[in-house]
Amino acid sequence: MTNILFITYGLEKNGTEEFIMNVLRGLNKEKFHADFLIFSQGETSNSIEAESYGCKIFRLPPRRKGLCYYKELDDFFMKNAAYYNAVHLNEGNMTTISPIYYAWKYKVPVRIIHAHNSNTPGFLNKLQHWYNKQFNLKYCTHRFACSTLASEFFFDGKNSTIIKNGIVLNRFSYNTTERTKFRAQLGFSETEKIIGHVGRFTDVKNQNFIVDIFNKYHQMNPDSRLVLIGVGVNYDKIKQKVKKLNIDDSVLMPGLQTNINEWMQAFDLFLMPSLFEGLPFVLVEAQAAGLPCVVANTINKDAAITDSFYYLRLSDSAQIWADKINSILMNYKRENKDEIIEKTGFSIENTVYYLQEVYEKG
Repeated sequence: MTNILFITYGLEKNGTEEFIMNVLRGLNKEKFHADFLIFSQGETSNSIEAESYGCKIFRLPPRRKGLCYYKELDDFFMKNAAYYNAVHLNEGNMTTISPIYYAWKYKVPVRIIHAHNSNTPGFLNKLQHWYNKQFNLKYCTHRFACSTLASEFFFDGKNSTIIKNGIVLNRFSYNTTERTKFRAQLGFSETEKIIGHVGRFTDVKNQNFIVDIFNKYHQMNPDSRLVLIGVGVNYDKIKQKVKKLNIDDSVLMPGLQTNINEWMQAFDLFLMPSLFEGLPFVLVEAQAAGLPCVVANTINKDAAITDSFYYLRLSDSAQIWADKINSILMNYKRENKDEIIEKTGFSIENTVYYLQEVYEKG
């Protein structure tokens, strides 16, 4: 049996965590066993699912706990390192590489740093990230990135492998029956145009601009709605803005959702004007569902899998974005994209096959 330790901050319903969960679901359970080391204490649907596969969830204090964080990491690897063949660290930045350092110290054979973002906010974060970049090659055996931009950010584009954010295709494939059924459950009419977004409510995800864009689009097309799925520090602020603009009857903010595949069927277009991203997992899902995607040009060009992918500048006005959405939806014919997604390597089967080889053989 090959034993793997996945390391990430938590097991929420975010892009990085969903990638890890898809890998876990796809592993050959007769040959591979996985556990998790996380730095959040709460139970989630992902942690419950992981435990149902026999995974242990080890919870340690977060880095803000200072010396306690380093001591507990050291103790953990001193006691457990010999059990694991591979450690797979998944990060949005390298403000710390301590888990990989301790895996190196206690001689875990395969030590992976996996980059899932292309920037980080804040001067101190940027400084810590730059500092740790100088040492990561010494302590890891493999450097993975979700995109070329993430590889540049973490590894200066050197000695790294792009690991595509594979998804379970049959969960997201465009299905007219499922679309009609779920839209009816939500109370959406067949004529309404539904603009969708999935992401944490943070400055980086730029929901403030999304609301401005939708407000302009809604003025042109009153038979439309905006759906903002997620939770986060800016949730209440965005809700207040929606109310102030008097579009709250046309904006749905349902919080955290576990059935993103069904929501993707209900949407007509996916909108993501993020300030920066690695390669958003949710954009792969949206394209697999046959949705046109309108995104900021800050997002990696690797994200454009299908021909229904459109880049605009963040400096463009909300009206320009709304006009683009309007022109797309006037003529867009939604189709099944399974063949394209498979050919470009974004199915989870391809991803898991490669990772299993690394976990087992290094």
